[in-house]
Amino acid sequence: MRLRFGLLTTLLLTLGSVPALAQERVVSGTVTDSATGTPLEGATATVRGTTIGAAAGADGRLTLTNVPAGQVTITIRRIGYRAEDVVLGAGQNDLRVGLARDPLELDEVVVTGRATEVARQNAPNAVATVSGEEVTRVASQSVEHALQGKIAGAVISTNSGAPGAVCRCAYAASRRSTPNPSRFM
Repeated sequence: MRLRFGLLTTLLLTLGSVPALAQERVVSGTVTDSATGTPLEGATATVRGTTIGAAAGADGRLTLTNVPAGQVTITIRRIGYRAEDVVLGAGQNDLRVGLARDPLELDEVVVTGRATEVARQNAPNAVATVSGEEVTRVASQSVEHALQGKIAGAVISTNSGAPGAVCRCAYAASRRSTPNPSRFM
C-alpha cells in the first residue's frame, strides 16, 4: 500500500512540474530614438513566428505577455524608423531598443481617412502620390484646385467660378451624365 502511495505521489509531483517548465514569460522594456534618446510612442513589437505583439505608450514603454520560454526574436517597428530584430535569450525579460531614423520610410505612409495609418504596400487599393512641391508649384484658391490634373483618374471640378465654391471630387470610373453623389471621394 505504501509503495502504491509513494508511486502515485511521485507521479503527481512529476506531472505537476511539467507545466512549470513550459511556462510563458512577460517581456517589458522601452523603445527610444537612437540619436536623441526620446521615447518612441506607437512603436510596435512582435514576437516572430507568433501573433504576440504590443505597442509602446507615450513613454516608449511596452509589455509583451505570453512570450514563449526559450530564445525568441522580437521585431520592433515604427514608421519613419528602420525595423530592428532583437534576440532575447531564455533568461532575458528586459528589452531596451534604440531605433535609427530612416527618412525614406516616410514615403510609405498612407492616410486612409479612418484615423489609421497603413504601410503603402499593405494598402487595399491604388494610391496616388502628389508631393507638396507639386501642389505649391502653381498658385490656386484651394488644395482641391491645386490637385486638378495631378491625380490620374480623379475628376476635380467646381460648379461655379465664385471664390469658395464647393469642389466635387470623383473617380473617373464613377463619371456619368448624372453624377451619383455616393461615389464621390
